[in-house]
Amino acid sequence: MQNGKGVPLDKKGGEEEILKGRLGIDCRPFPPIEFSPIFKPIHSLFLKAYFPMELLVFPIGEFDIETPIDEAQRRQHIRTLETSPGQLRRLVEELRTPQLDMAIRPGAWTIRQVIHHLPDAHLHGYIRFRWAMTEDHPMIKTYNQDAWAQLEDVLDGPIGPPLRLLEALHTRWTSMLFNMEPEEFSRTFQHPEMGDLSLDQWLGIYAWHSEHHIAQIRQAMMYHGWVDS
Repeated sequence: MQNGKGVPLDKKGGEEEILKGRLGIDCRPFPPIEFSPIFKPIHSLFLKAYFPMELLVFPIGEFDIETPIDEAQRRQHIRTLETSPGQLRRLVEELRTPQLDMAIRPGAWTIRQVIHHLPDAHLHGYIRFRWAMTEDHPMIKTYNQDAWAQLEDVLDGPIGPPLRLLEALHTRWTSMLFNMEPEEFSRTFQHPEMGDLSLDQWLGIYAWHSEHHIAQIRQAMMYHGWVDS
């Protein structure tokens, strides 16, 4: 993940390079496309020709950590955390092993790895939230997400357990978030690489992170012609 200034959100074991900065390419999401049933067979070919997967790093754009968050935006972020596990389940629950083991784009993680990554990453986000709520400006610990993604249970494990873990985790997390007072979102912690972060900023990061990876999976499925849009 990166902030609006191109600074990695978790440099250690970084997820991917930014093509936009290196190549001057604007990696935006697919425009909405409606296909007549007659043209559905060429859907995948159309996407491969006009939307090369190697350029689709940030399908919803990068997260800008400097964007101010008001009460309405905060509530929207919490709602995103509340609904994203169900969105992910509906998107992937019918996929089978060959599909799950396809990369979201060349050289990147597989769909299975991304599904396992989400609860792994969000467990860290949840624990960091609780540290900041119970300690005075604590120093948190980073983790090597690429190394975690290479563990055997991630490479070969079924997707049912991580989907259930994400659902349970977000239920617990959003219960806490909905009961927090507005001023509590200004509490902070220290990130070893990013510096001081408020809980408002951290909430925004994880709402974006949920949508980011769901969009990556969806666009990979569009690329292969498994879904229409």
